[in-house]
Amino acid sequence: MDTREQSLLNQLAEHGVTTQITRNLPTPWRAAYSKTRSEVYIREGLSLAQRISALAHELIHVRRGDDGHKDKATEECVQRRAALLIISPLEYQLAEKLCDGNVIAIARELDVTPDIIRAYRQTLNH
Repeated sequence: MDTREQSLLNQLAEHGVTTQITRNLPTPWRAAYSKTRSEVYIREGLSLAQRISALAHELIHVRRGDDGHKDKATEECVQRRAALLIISPLEYQLAEKLCDGNVIAIARELDVTPDIIRAYRQTLNH
C-alpha cells in the first residue's frame, strides 16, 4: 500500500468513516460515500492510481458532509479539491516538463488518474 493511500484511509478513519471493497457499484463509478452508513465503497480491482484518486474524491465528499452522488457542478468542484489534495505543485511542475504536457503521461508519472490531472489544470486556470 502506498503512503498516500494509507494517509487517505487514515483521514477517512479520523472522520469515523470505514472503507469497504465491493463489486456492487453503478457503472462507471469507482467509489461512493454513504454518509448514513459512514462508509466509502471502493470498486474491487482498481489500480493504485484509481484508488488514490477515488479515495481523495470521496474524502472531499466526507469533509463537505455530502451524502451520495451530486450534480455535475458539485462533482467537478469535488474533483478539483481532490486534485489539490493529492498533487504536489512541485511534483506537478516537474511532471509537466518531463512529460511535455501530455495528460496521460503526467497522470502515470504522478500515479493518479487523467481526470485528476484535468481537474488540477482547471484549478491552475482559475
